[in-house]
Amino acid sequence: MKRFTFQAIVTVLCATLFVSTSIGSPFQLSSVSSPPPGSIVIEASTKEVKAFILALIEKEKNAPHLPFNLGNMKIFHFAGEGFPKDYQLSSPTQVNQELATYTHLSAEQRSADILIFDTEVKPWPSEYVVAGKPAPFHCHFLIHFGTKGVRTTEVSILEYQPQVNAGSQFNLFGKEGPGWYDEIVTVSPTNKDRTELLTFISSEWKKSRGQ
Repeated sequence: MKRFTFQAIVTVLCATLFVSTSIGSPFQLSSVSSPPPGSIVIEASTKEVKAFILALIEKEKNAPHLPFNLGNMKIFHFAGEGFPKDYQLSSPTQVNQELATYTHLSAEQRSADILIFDTEVKPWPSEYVVAGKPAPFHCHFLIHFGTKGVRTTEVSILEYQPQVNAGSQFNLFGKEGPGWYDEIVTVSPTNKDRTELLTFISSEWKKSRGQ
């Protein structure tokens, strides 16, 4: 029986690990190219605008008009159960300077804010591209209400936990053993999705006012 030295065994294992974890095409994420979203200004109190948006999300459960289905979303209110803490929003793993800046706002300035949380975590095509195709993307949306006056509200949207599926990689030591695993990558926020959501809110508001 042929005997192997310890060094030979280690060499074989390392080679196996290298080959096994390298199977699959390497991926590259393209950067987001669309212009950053702005905000919308609505001539109404924050209370009115927030109530309208909450009702709109409820109505959209059976009529999705966006890449993501608002009907899958659950609402969490600022400082309440389910709304992320500041340390979670500003975590370095977020790759999201906008959220870090958001945490510097006072509690009073954020008191009306809501998180639209996708409970089903269903991805949709994104601005990010992998191998020439839109990468499956997912995030939650944080809606911030800024007061511009007694009867004027500014609405802006941030993304929480934006991630893409960058493809599958074979992993010898995966959590469920050797096999193919999705490569979920945390990315910077997209722009197009937020712009579309803001445009949708603005359009529906105008329709509700006969404009």
